[in-house]
Amino acid sequence: MKPKSIKNIFNFYISICIIIASIFIPIILGFQNYSKNIKHFKKSINRNIQNILPIYKNYLWEIDYKNLEISSKLFFKSRTKLCELTVVNEFNKILYHGDKHQESCAKNNLISFEKKIFYKKKYIGKIILSFSTYFLKDKFKKDVFQAILLSLFLALLIILIITILFDKIVNENFVNISKKLEVISSGQYNINFELTNFKEFDNIVRNLNQMIKEIRIRDIQNKKLNEKLNSLINTIPVGLFILNEKGNYIEINNTVCEMLNMEKDEILSKKIENYSTEKFTVKYGFNVLNKIINEGKYEFEWQLKTKDGRIIDTIGTGVKILFEKELWVVIVLSDITYLKKLEKELTRKEKLESVGILAGGIAHDFNNILTSISGSIELIQIYLEKGDLTKAKSRLRNLNKSTNKAKSLTHQLLTFSKGGAPVKKKVENLSQLIIDTVDFILSGTAIEVNYDFDENLKPVEIDPDQISLAIENIILNAKSAMNNKGTIDIKAVNFSDFVKISIKDYGPGIPPHLMEKIWDPYFTTKKTGSGLGLTIVYSVIKKHNGDIKVYSKEGKFTDFQLFLPIAKLSEKINGKEKKLCKKENSNKNIKILIMEDNEDIQELISELCKVLNYEYVIVKNGEEAIERYKQEKFDIILMDLTIKGGMGGEQCIQKLKTIDSNIRAIVYSGYSDSPVMKEYEKYGFKAVLKKPFRIVEFKDAVEKSLN
Repeated sequence: MKPKSIKNIFNFYISICIIIASIFIPIILGFQNYSKNIKHFKKSINRNIQNILPIYKNYLWEIDYKNLEISSKLFFKSRTKLCELTVVNEFNKILYHGDKHQESCAKNNLISFEKKIFYKKKYIGKIILSFSTYFLKDKFKKDVFQAILLSLFLALLIILIITILFDKIVNENFVNISKKLEVISSGQYNINFELTNFKEFDNIVRNLNQMIKEIRIRDIQNKKLNEKLNSLINTIPVGLFILNEKGNYIEINNTVCEMLNMEKDEILSKKIENYSTEKFTVKYGFNVLNKIINEGKYEFEWQLKTKDGRIIDTIGTGVKILFEKELWVVIVLSDITYLKKLEKELTRKEKLESVGILAGGIAHDFNNILTSISGSIELIQIYLEKGDLTKAKSRLRNLNKSTNKAKSLTHQLLTFSKGGAPVKKKVENLSQLIIDTVDFILSGTAIEVNYDFDENLKPVEIDPDQISLAIENIILNAKSAMNNKGTIDIKAVNFSDFVKISIKDYGPGIPPHLMEKIWDPYFTTKKTGSGLGLTIVYSVIKKHNGDIKVYSKEGKFTDFQLFLPIAKLSEKINGKEKKLCKKENSNKNIKILIMEDNEDIQELISELCKVLNYEYVIVKNGEEAIERYKQEKFDIILMDLTIKGGMGGEQCIQKLKTIDSNIRAIVYSGYSDSPVMKEYEKYGFKAVLKKPFRIVEFKDAVEKSLN
């Protein structure tokens, strides 16, 4: 909007004020004069009425109505300003009424008088007179109009004089000061303001001259400071960007030019994404900018691409500042290319070392197990050839023990591998799971266990086998550390959205320099043991979306704290939780459809079915299973989750449910990372089996699906 002139504003408002005054003052004075005239008119009328009252008193008392009427007519006609005359007797009977139908006798121009007439204190009647004030109003209008014309003339004369005086005294000085201030604002400070011989303006001029003097001094100081700052900014070994809130450049330093091997003008003419790698897009850049503006300070990584194609890894810190009411963003980029390369080399080296340790440990443990298995098989063959069944049975027990060790080692490895996701279910009585696991591990030892559980311990959604394995490994460590004697305190409490389990032993504790290594696979300080124990604990808890903390004081105690998420609310029907309807089933007449493509597994499951007296039919894939299910009735269908080159369990169950919505199916797999294995009921299965499984586990799964 265009700025307004003080002179014009002053003249406008002064003119308005004078004109308003020249109009309203005559009007006010006219009203005052009109009021005085009305008062005088009323007094004159009152005197006239007093003169005629005795005449009417005689007529009314003597009841001389004829003369009363004649006198009234004469009086009414002789008075030009009298518009209405009414005479009423004591009985309110109108004896005479006269009125004039003239413009001057309009109701808004009348003043009425009512005079009661008494004779010897007795009321005998009254007269009502209405007089016109038209001539007074007409005079008021003419007088006011003439006065306004005279006032306006004088007002215009006064306005002209004031305008000339203001222009001469005030406006010229303001204009002179304003012109010099414009010169100063352009950066020329070698100007002085001259005195005006007016006290108020001279005070302003002296203050302005003093201000200009101080500005000259500060300008010299600022130039020196700016030179130092520019020198400092351009020599610091980090890239400096100054941007506005829209992301446009305000300034960059020389280090940025050196980093990108480009000229300053060339950099400023482009956007930062033009010399960044594809990973760091415009969207990423604006996200960083918004973070800096919203949080005030933000750290981030950025990859720059130089003119000759080199990639520079940088770490940036951005801060928000307000400069002269304008929002600026200052970003400092440090070159960390060398550190990144060094980090990758170290990470690669550590990974190779970890893989080497893990592979060596696995190879060692499996070689021991395979040696036992292969040796047992050879001995069994020899004993069977000799007919020595007793020794063959004994060696079979050893073979079974070695197989179980291999299975246990496989399960332990899976718990921290991609395929080790927990198969969760809701566990109401976590305290009993803890007690059963701990008592089993510590049976036969001199270790005393103190249990302390919340009375209303909340249920958790866990894989009981994995959590039991985790607790088992912590207890085994404590047992070994305390040499089978001492005390272990175990607590379980509700803690926010978790159940917190604390396992505290009073053994030698963990030295501070070993605290960071306790989770590494195959790291152990014991002469015996695989070193997988705590790695398994860490993996199990993390895969349950929980947390684990360790507190230890060397020579005093070690406290492992496990945090397991509380289970979600149970699904309810009519206010009650769903419960499985149990029904008795026997192995007789149970018919199972087995979907498996591996011949060895087909043979194993068929043998299990024979031992358990189950009828069975074997198919190789989902397509065959669907066709066979249409032809025959089966109590249960057992299906592998993954079938090579064919339809697996996940797809097959969905198609079978369209045929039979009440289908009872069991899913099994060697890996448990699939959502189907973790939430099998959601996908329509009644039970789940993890390879390798034992005959009792197979039987339990069948019974569960039937119940």
